[in-house]
Amino acid sequence: MEFFLGLVVGFILAAIVGAAGAYLFLRDTRPIPPPAAALAATEPALTVTMIESLLNQQMRETLVAGALEASQTAPGAKARVPFKMKLKEAQLDVQPGSRGKLIAQMTVSMGPVIMDVRPITELYFVVQAGKLRILVSQVQLHGATVPRDWIEATMNELIGPAEAKFNQPLAQVGQEMNVALADVETTDEMLILKFRGRR
Repeated sequence: MEFFLGLVVGFILAAIVGAAGAYLFLRDTRPIPPPAAALAATEPALTVTMIESLLNQQMRETLVAGALEASQTAPGAKARVPFKMKLKEAQLDVQPGSRGKLIAQMTVSMGPVIMDVRPITELYFVVQAGKLRILVSQVQLHGATVPRDWIEATMNELIGPAEAKFNQPLAQVGQEMNVALADVETTDEMLILKFRGRR
């Protein structure tokens, strides 16, 4: 009887030691990840990166579509002077700090007078009401002397359609994935758009 009792106690002790050893050697020692809600509060739900060459391609498709025609009053003149501006080339240079430069080559026609101008427009990329906005901060003009307010107004007209073209696919992404554009960053060659989940 004592032999049988010792055998049972031995089996029980062996089972306890085996279970403890299995727990110590087979347990998962990886750190427990934070809850999904904590990640969502700090990280964007979706990040879209657009490289400079793609931005330039989209911009050219929009801007080089045709001539801009407008009628302005020349300084010191009473009659309106019609003029036409034709965009020949445009190049977007994305820069850090949510900034960029739009370097354009344009032909300005005022009656029989035709001249080439090269405006360099300094831009800021911002997010307003869930949309990407391109704001003009300054226009530097190189080439023939043309009233600066004409050029600034024209550059704003050019940027409007480009902004709308950029926002079209962003709005579609937002609807399909139930996210909204929340932030924009730039590097030397990239525009980085950050979306967050809609509440």
